[in-house]
Amino acid sequence: MFARFDVFQVDSDGHLRWLRAFETLEEAHACVARAIHENPKAEHVIKDSQTLTRQTFAPGHMPPTTTSS
Repeated sequence: MFARFDVFQVDSDGHLRWLRAFETLEEAHACVARAIHENPKAEHVIKDSQTLTRQTFAPGHMPPTTTSS
């Protein structure tokens, strides 16, 4: 399997800074949650390299979480 989801942080000058790539969206969401905890004032982006879609998380807005029962 390949790392389909790239996670970026938007720097104060608007440039994307790549953080890491993940195989699953759940892993990418967890990375964004950690990054937001470390830098709550930054915007974060997940890019899906298969569909070319993006999820953008405004400063302080957490991604959805997956819970197992």
